Amino acid sequence: MTSNRMTAGERIVQYLAQEGVKVIFSQGELSLMDIQKHALKQGLKMVGPRHESSGVFMAAAYYRMTGVPQVAMGAQGPGVANLLPGAVNCREEHIPIILIGACRQHESTTGVRTGRFLHSGTLLPAFAQVCKWAGKILHPRQVDEMMQQAFREATSGTPGPVYLEVDYEGHQLVHDYVEMTPPEHYRLTKQEPSQSSIAQAVSMIKAARAPMILAGEEVQSTRTFAELHALSRLMNCPVTTPMMARGVIKETDDHFIGFSSDTIKEVIADADLVVAVGTRIPEHINYGRQRHWADKDAARQWIMINPDPAAFGINRPVDLPVLGRLPDVLPLLNAALQQAGPRPVHPKLAEWRAAFIKERHERIEAARGKQPMHPYELMAVAREAVPDDAVIVTECGLTGVYLNDAFEQRSNDYLWNVTFGILGAGLPHAIGAKLAVGDRPVCLVTGDGGLGVHIMELETATRHQVPIVIIVNDDQSFAAELAALDAKMGATPEARFAYTRFDRLIESLGGHGEYVETADKIKPAIERAFKSGKTALVQVRVDQDSGLKYLPHGNADLFSWVHEDARLARG
Repeated sequence: MTSNRMTAGERIVQYLAQEGVKVIFSQGELSLMDIQKHALKQGLKMVGPRHESSGVFMAAAYYRMTGVPQVAMGAQGPGVANLLPGAVNCREEHIPIILIGACRQHESTTGVRTGRFLHSGTLLPAFAQVCKWAGKILHPRQVDEMMQQAFREATSGTPGPVYLEVDYEGHQLVHDYVEMTPPEHYRLTKQEPSQSSIAQAVSMIKAARAPMILAGEEVQSTRTFAELHALSRLMNCPVTTPMMARGVIKETDDHFIGFSSDTIKEVIADADLVVAVGTRIPEHINYGRQRHWADKDAARQWIMINPDPAAFGINRPVDLPVLGRLPDVLPLLNAALQQAGPRPVHPKLAEWRAAFIKERHERIEAARGKQPMHPYELMAVAREAVPDDAVIVTECGLTGVYLNDAFEQRSNDYLWNVTFGILGAGLPHAIGAKLAVGDRPVCLVTGDGGLGVHIMELETATRHQVPIVIIVNDDQSFAAELAALDAKMGATPEARFAYTRFDRLIESLGGHGEYVETADKIKPAIERAFKSGKTALVQVRVDQDSGLKYLPHGNADLFSWVHEDARLARG
């Protein structure tokens, strides 16, 4: 083996480059300078967010668009502490992010002192609580084993964030390193299923009277859209998705039936087999056993495809667990089904599809022409202006639910961190997604509440010339809280905002701004925003009482989750 003498920081960067990292989301920082210096030399891009947790969200979106874990870093003390909210979000959303935090010199950290500047003691225990794994490099010779373990833990089983702490001075020390070990020699890069599980899955699918597919967010992060589409044609059955997996099958597809629809109740009631593809069967779809699923549950079989052996049977019993990653499972399953011969088209599929389309159309038409504007009308008109191939990003809160109900998802990529539900991730997500997809358009549809949380990332976007288009559903409120507070308290404390001109803010930062109050002005404003080639924002005023007057159709599902689960827990 050859020997290479270099700093610990340079060796860390070698591992990042080998693993396909393209961007480090980090502010320029002396306590991380050796990593940053060598990252730039290696050709990695650095994007400095205004807040470290925004950097984590940017890295998360980049992963969702590529399937390759990225890196977010924080400076010693407060910078590292600011990574924590993003780390919690990535844990709940199953996003494998490499978090690197600096700490003061070992002698300082372990010394008997008080009142130290830029110092919080080690935050390793805090990150160990919220990450899949947390480790610390105390000496340059540990870099190889620590970097290998970081990527091993982040990507194996159920993906998640990992944290690596580096010493301010220690990562600048020099060491003689051996030849790099390739990823396939220190972590799992392929995970094929057993032949028996594929054979049994084919047998169950062929024997089923009325199968359906439940497709999850892992389809997006593994980029297995074509394989899912092929499976839907071989099974010739309805396909639905949880909210966080919108787009993994395009909503223009004749096999798609939205979960937040009345039609899906009939689809589920008829199904005798569910093939769960890359989904944890989450609370958003009532764990696959409550509400719509309760009827005939005992007679319905489940096949679940997942890379984590510990994931099976948690939220509901599973008849056939298929262990493996989607890129390794779906081609084998599709080939076996093709050999056995495709199923005939479900006799009610066209009828269900027509009913679903009619539902959405009637919902939109009933909302048109209202003054002040109904959010459904904004979503429907925006759909006419946003390019079909655009990556769509949204926020948690009612804006995402309005979008779910009235905006047809025509591309495979839709980012909505609706599992954990942290507010403010939308803008950083849009920036991270755009950095990942290059020339492809990216559109963020957000409420004014969510936009405000990390609003100065608008400056990050304009500084890096990231031409995203932001559509603001401006109701001057936290609309979801408005509805819930009014229903439970009869009052809405601290749920409304002052009038704000976001379009002027983006213009002051060098971007393109539009302000709209009537529906007929929405489409041309959005078209101008896309043509501007800048970070652009279209602010659309809607009814401030939207959260009180116009609860989205999908809200019935949203507000059922906790209450149903609590009743189940009480027996």
